Amino acid sequence: MPVFQDKELIRVKTGRFPAAADYTVAELNPFNLTDTIPLYGCREIDCFLDIRQLGTATEMHVRFRFSGETAPVIGTIADWGYLMVDNIDPLTGISTVQDYEIVFTPEARRYLFRITQTSGTWVSCVVWVDQGLGTDGNVFFVRQGGT
Repeated sequence: MPVFQDKELIRVKTGRFPAAADYTVAELNPFNLTDTIPLYGCREIDCFLDIRQLGTATEMHVRFRFSGETAPVIGTIADWGYLMVDNIDPLTGISTVQDYEIVFTPEARRYLFRITQTSGTWVSCVVWVDQGLGTDGNVFFVRQGGT
């Protein structure tokens, strides 16, 4: 079987990462949303996040969202679903699900996140900081490992 992989980074966002209280606030601001790319023929997404300028933020947040719509609209919340992951209780072994959200202390550098649980046919991200102004950069996707 042939292996699918992008040969170049696909830029999906350039500019500010505005502050928001949480993803429900961030997803309403178009400046917190990345563009979307199709997932046809891939199994994993590499997300490169370049922070060019760090403002006063102490936390950065990233949430991946997927769509199965034919032509999802970036700003239409109903077109997107967020990635959920198992949350297994170590004492009982019972699993519930929780939202998959990446939270880290930002520095002016490049970060790489690999998402191995892709779903649907399109991908986008919601990216925000906890406070302040002046944090900006780029977000890129690279599609990996499909047939």
